[in-house]
Amino acid sequence: MAAPRRWRGIGGRVVSFVERANPAFERDDGTFVTLDEDIHVAQLADANQGLPSILGWDLLRHFQLTLDARTGLVRLEE
Repeated sequence: MAAPRRWRGIGGRVVSFVERANPAFERDDGTFVTLDEDIHVAQLADANQGLPSILGWDLLRHFQLTLDARTGLVRLEE
């Protein structure tokens, strides 16, 4: 694991670690897009323990993001 560093995210400044990840996202046709990325993982703390897991900018920057809070739709488009 890499040394921790300070990172400014949605919840303010947090200690985070950079980790290599290979997330895969399923396309509508059943095929997958796979990324090989360094991602920032926030250190668990009382302040962020209750937050739902979200995708960070390090992954979202590869896609067009569409959100519809009324239906719960989250769509990532290449």
